[in-house]
Amino acid sequence: MARLQSLRTFAAMGAVGDAQAVDEHRPMFPGLDHALARSLRVGELLLKNEEAELQMTRERASATQARHRLVHVKAAPCVAEREACRVCYETNADDTLRCGHEVAAYDACARAARDAVAREGRFRASAES
Repeated sequence: MARLQSLRTFAAMGAVGDAQAVDEHRPMFPGLDHALARSLRVGELLLKNEEAELQMTRERASATQARHRLVHVKAAPCVAEREACRVCYETNADDTLRCGHEVAAYDACARAARDAVAREGRFRASAES
């Protein structure tokens, strides 16, 4: 247990850069310098390998994106009309019938958006056949 505590103390002193204290404890752990040097080499190899793996992953992702058509997210339709309705309802909470024009514009926009999606779906279905 005392050896483990000494090792922790040794490692902590090395972390803060207390070279004199590290030199005092070095005889207690004769193979530690070699093990630390080897650990550093392994760490460097792992970092080098990580860079290669990251590059390979990016290349594979690009290839996958090129092979498969990705879904492109479109902006929500009728945002302005919806906001106009919301503002109108908030300002005319006592008489919501005053918002008929805004509601009609939102309704017309929503119908047009729905029809556009339906046309696009029919177009895709006939193109895929």
